[in-house]
Amino acid sequence: MKKRILCYGDSDTWGQIAGTGERRAGRWPVVCRRLLGEDFEVLEDGVSGRTTIFDHPKSPWLNGLKGLGYALMAHRPLDAVVLFLGSNDVLYTDAEGSADGVAQLVSALVDADNFAHSKLPVFPNGVKVLLIGPPLSHPDIDKVYPGAKIALNAPEICKYEALYSRVAETYGIDFLDSNPYTECSPVDCVHMTGESHVRLGEAIAQKLLQMFNEEVSQ
Repeated sequence: MKKRILCYGDSDTWGQIAGTGERRAGRWPVVCRRLLGEDFEVLEDGVSGRTTIFDHPKSPWLNGLKGLGYALMAHRPLDAVVLFLGSNDVLYTDAEGSADGVAQLVSALVDADNFAHSKLPVFPNGVKVLLIGPPLSHPDIDKVYPGAKIALNAPEICKYEALYSRVAETYGIDFLDSNPYTECSPVDCVHMTGESHVRLGEAIAQKLLQMFNEEVSQ
């Protein structure tokens, strides 16, 4: 049977193009699917504006923890989850708060059957989670959004890598920092460029193959 990988994230997982709001065809889950090959099924669950655990005042479905149970029950059985959230948390909290949010999500994933109240195993072959550290905002973000919270709190993302990797270590899951592979577009300063989607998709595919002890398909 194919290994089923759930990609749970925000607009960068959905593939939002900076400036247009349209969906990118070559988003990183698509790149990842192509590289992993026929033995894998990549399931996309990206929602623009999604946070780790924080409530949007008008859109409660953007809370990643509240939406996680739906995703797990809809896509089970699963072999792994790629968790790529945190960028939108800067609208609600600091880096420590986002790391706490990520920890709650990871805790739910490693105890998925109880969290989702699932009678059948969500991860029948054992839990595998790959936590992705969010990309840094473009340096011009304060010029594009002068005085806005998204710009004022953007420096908090610089602290994510250390905090997120610590969460991964605590729960014994895998971690990948996106920043060696990504950059955000100067158009809106928060969404990844097309080239970044390709590089990140390649890096995530390689990491997943390592997690499953498989070789890269040629």
